[in-house]
Amino acid sequence: DAAAGGHRVVTNAHLPGQSILDVLRPPAGWKIDRALLSSYSADPAVIAAALLALAARDDDGGSGTRPGLARALLELRGRVAFILQRGRITAPQRGGLVLGMLDRFVREVPWNEGREDDDQGRSWHPKVAVLRLVPDTGGNPRWRLWLGSRNLTRDTSWDVGLVVEGQTEGPGQLLPGFPEVVERLASAAGENQEWGRHLPEAASLRWDVPRGLRIERVALHLPGDEGRTYPRQPAGVWELFAVSPFLDGTTVNHFGSWGDGRTQRILLSTNDEFARLAGQQAQPLARFADLLALPAATSEPDQVTAEESVEEDMEGRGLHAKFVWAEHAVGATLWLGSANLTRRGW
Repeated sequence: DAAAGGHRVVTNAHLPGQSILDVLRPPAGWKIDRALLSSYSADPAVIAAALLALAARDDDGGSGTRPGLARALLELRGRVAFILQRGRITAPQRGGLVLGMLDRFVREVPWNEGREDDDQGRSWHPKVAVLRLVPDTGGNPRWRLWLGSRNLTRDTSWDVGLVVEGQTEGPGQLLPGFPEVVERLASAAGENQEWGRHLPEAASLRWDVPRGLRIERVALHLPGDEGRTYPRQPAGVWELFAVSPFLDGTTVNHFGSWGDGRTQRILLSTNDEFARLAGQQAQPLARFADLLALPAATSEPDQVTAEESVEEDMEGRGLHAKFVWAEHAVGATLWLGSANLTRRGW
């Protein structure tokens, strides 16, 4: 780290990462039965790469041949859907025929984006993938869940996600909320009937969760949901680490109120966001002992554009991860997803 402008600037070195294509690719002897992939924005080249991975027809570099893509399109047609915010798929400079074929897999959510203070403004924002896999030789299926904050773009920004796998038999944890997530994603994709028959199976899955970790709940929050609000503070918070590229004073103040005078609070964002909040009369940053900064997006949001509107401009630069980590009296809790530390997100 290095000191700069009252904040510590985190170095540009990336931690070891994993390609999302590795998550989408079925293992040998298995194939994708059905898949739902959700993103705010998408690049056609990344959609094509995802389809190649889902059909296990990509190479080590995440690419493939034209015949391989053609076969993937045929094999996966009617079984895979990409759910995106309307108008947020990048138009390629060439390759209109390929884009036309990819369009068969894309479902656009027709929400009207608006200003943060506009009650009618909303956007489709979740980043999640649900896969149902079946063995080539017959037998019980497996399911795979990925959730995080990255879009289906060529983004190599700092990001974080979680992937777990479930099966219908054997040991493992139940995953509260998972069937409802599948149902809501299927509804957004217009595939209620296709996925509806799998919902009882989804409710009975046992998930292979890393030792020492318990997933308390997964949820897909939609605008207008009753009770949608900030998470409840655990008892006895002694350390808090909050991460987001976008902030607002109300949300930062909410998490800054967790704990007591002995609580260590750390906030990771960008210098631009820190400078903006530092000028607010309520001083929401005052309760954080450490302010850590990563580079900002090269395209800054203007005063009438929601934070989501610049996500597709953050390709390969700056901070994109969103999570809150709290260590408290009975352990540690992580809130992970696509929501920025803003009222609009939460």
